[in-house]
Amino acid sequence: MNIKQIFNFYSRSKIIYKMIIGSLIFIIPIGVLLNFTLQGFNYHIDFAEEELVGIQMLGPVQNLLHQISRHNFVKDQLKDAHKKERKESMESEKNQLHQKIESHFDQLSQLSDTHSSMLGFEGQDENATKFSHLEPKKILERWKNAQLEI
Repeated sequence: MNIKQIFNFYSRSKIIYKMIIGSLIFIIPIGVLLNFTLQGFNYHIDFAEEELVGIQMLGPVQNLLHQISRHNFVKDQLKDAHKKERKESMESEKNQLHQKIESHFDQLSQLSDTHSSMLGFEGQDENATKFSHLEPKKILERWKNAQLEI
């Protein structure tokens, strides 16, 4: 069909068909643009939710890193401690730090369980296997194994 035949068909059509065709010419592009807009909104909403989960996890991670470094410092000082009373106080501080570290791991594990699909620890895709070693439960296992080696 060439342009002239299309124009003749259009001019011979009833007014109702002309209105339907005219409406479709405007509705279809608007629908496509609306779809793209909604997909963009959903992408940004999902991204913001992931950012909020990351922010929630930063607190326990920061505390965990601080407590682990403090634990290692106390552990090293404990090796060099010669006085019995100093050794006992450092041993109790080390135990307290150990408990705090485990509580921070528990917080991270709870957040991980709540948001595991968002964090990429679930599923069989490439990201799930690539980052599975970062799952808090696996890090906790390595921490406990490291404590047993000491």
